[in-house]
Amino acid sequence: MQLRRYEPYRLCFQLVAIALGIAYLATAPPPGSVAAVVGERTHWLVYAWSAGLLLSGAGAMVGSLWTGIGAGDMILGYAIERASLWLQSGVLFVIIAATAYVNGVRGFFGIAILLAWMVANVWRDRQIASVLTELRKVSELSGPRIEE
Repeated sequence: MQLRRYEPYRLCFQLVAIALGIAYLATAPPPGSVAAVVGERTHWLVYAWSAGLLLSGAGAMVGSLWTGIGAGDMILGYAIERASLWLQSGVLFVIIAATAYVNGVRGFFGIAILLAWMVANVWRDRQIASVLTELRKVSELSGPRIEE
């Protein structure tokens, strides 16, 4: 059972999410597909989407790098990472759907990249679930601890 893995591509995608979230919240115009779908009057949706991108990237980064002394710390890190990955998958789904709606097959390359990122998030969630199951089994086998 391998507890922590720091794949550079995963951390880089989270850095991209953080950077884009900050940029879209600050001054950068939103992606054209997202702006076209939500419209001019609902700019708060673009801010919510941007905040989701920022928070999910930061949370996944923190959860990935979380180290602690005990198993409880490790479980907390995994919980933060899992929640962030699901939030990020939702954010990515929004831009995938918007790109498909606005661009159709012309947006296939971007859609494929974003879809792969979203699938990788779900895949990572399944890996974490497997590790948590193993931790639970080990915890049950070791039985209750008697503190002196």
